Amino acid sequence: ARSVTAALCDRAHAAGIEVACHTVNRRHHRDTLVAAGVDALLSDDPVYLAAVNERMAETAGRVADGVCGHPMTSPEYVRQVVRPAVERGANAAGRNPGHVSVTTNLIVQVSRDRETARSEAAVQLGFYGTTRSYGPVLALHGFEGLIGPLRRAFAEGDMAGMGRLARPLVDTFALAGTPDEVREGLAAYHGLVDRVILGSAWVGPEPNVLRERFGLLLETFRAT
Repeated sequence: ARSVTAALCDRAHAAGIEVACHTVNRRHHRDTLVAAGVDALLSDDPVYLAAVNERMAETAGRVADGVCGHPMTSPEYVRQVVRPAVERGANAAGRNPGHVSVTTNLIVQVSRDRETARSEAAVQLGFYGTTRSYGPVLALHGFEGLIGPLRRAFAEGDMAGMGRLARPLVDTFALAGTPDEVREGLAAYHGLVDRVILGSAWVGPEPNVLRERFGLLLETFRAT
């Protein structure tokens, strides 16, 4: 792959030949080859597809090494929607569904004060709830009626109102509370997904608060 240059690609393309390179596992090699004009890259790196709804999860099951779910999720959504969709896709492609890794992101808001954590998580969830793509996630739990009000609050710049509207979502779609509470809540994903990516709310808090919350998140799960 390192001998492939833009001039070589130009000559190959002029002759009607596509250029494919393997095995490209380093990002700077990939970027150099893409800039040179190669047509395909083969890599040992696993390919994960981001997915919220069924069609993308099915696609991941058909062609990818794994699926990476959005933070707007719940154990029930993974169990009832994401995993069955991955299995359908894998089975349709003649693949073993067990070979498709399932990762989910998760909103984990940690504070020494439980109510502060829950309020901050609610604002983040309210922001996500304004996006129509997450409608099926909300609908599974009977919250689809909040999409319109959340969109109006966001359009008016009413972040506090958005947080109040989204407060009922917290117990379903986030882990929010003290360190002990969020550690205990994470058990709901044990055995359900292969990996959980933890992240704090980033909509609402001031930068210094963001740093504090992220630091506490690291401290909470460092030993687990």
